[in-house]
Amino acid sequence: MHFLTHAPSGNPPIGLRRAAVTLGLSLAVAVAGLAAGAQGLIAATQGATPSLYTLNPTSGAATRIGAPGALNAQISALTFDGGLLFGGTLDGNLVTISLTDGTSQVTKSFGGGPIYGVAALNGALYGLQDNAGSENLLNLSTGAVVIAGVQDGSGNTLAGRGLTAYKGQLLTADAGLGAGGDLFALDPTAFTVVDLTAAGTGLGVNGLSGLAALDGALYASDNDPSTPSGLGLYSVDPGTAATSLIGANGLRVGGLAAVPEPGVIGLGLAALACALPLRRLRRRA
Repeated sequence: MHFLTHAPSGNPPIGLRRAAVTLGLSLAVAVAGLAAGAQGLIAATQGATPSLYTLNPTSGAATRIGAPGALNAQISALTFDGGLLFGGTLDGNLVTISLTDGTSQVTKSFGGGPIYGVAALNGALYGLQDNAGSENLLNLSTGAVVIAGVQDGSGNTLAGRGLTAYKGQLLTADAGLGAGGDLFALDPTAFTVVDLTAAGTGLGVNGLSGLAALDGALYASDNDPSTPSGLGLYSVDPGTAATSLIGANGLRVGGLAAVPEPGVIGLGLAALACALPLRRLRRRA
């Protein structure tokens, strides 16, 4: 690395040193915030001031990350992979999102319709993308279509919202079936789609917009103010798809993700990597 300009004394300019310290502290604060207590969920909101929030899985309480409105208003899906936070957007892009201020950067553009779900499973990143009224399950790592025109067992086209890895399969919620939608399992290896919802029931969450699995539990969020229980965080029974409101928070969520332990460790290493150059600079001083 030769981009740092050193002062005549051999020490880096004070301004650069201060900037490096600030960046390292910002990353450390972000890691501490995500690792603290039971806040193991993260959400991207839509609306007038789209923002990134951590959510407490026991109460649904939200804590904003960064300034209001800093997040890309197009975010419609979230997931962690390799310690990085990825988002799918309404304009068909895959983006990475900063955990310090909520800003995003396009990683790959898939064109076409909205990406309503992203999830990492067995070393691959998958996404649900709208394709002229139907949805395709994509391997976002390669761009290949895994399941074209995802349908249920009766031949109905799914309008999947949210995508999460759970016990070796991908789960999504259909927004157009049953009382508030059904829960489906997608197998990207066997190319199968299975309805997990108990007969005659539904998720009961209108406008469901996100799914996340954390420590064996399944959570859902919504972005429809007309939902009877209100905008908030829900628990989902993966066996019957029955839902229960954990806590209202008033957030119109576009995407929901769990913060995995490896991801937190990866963020910690990023903060450490930021600190190492400072240690080297001190030794040279």
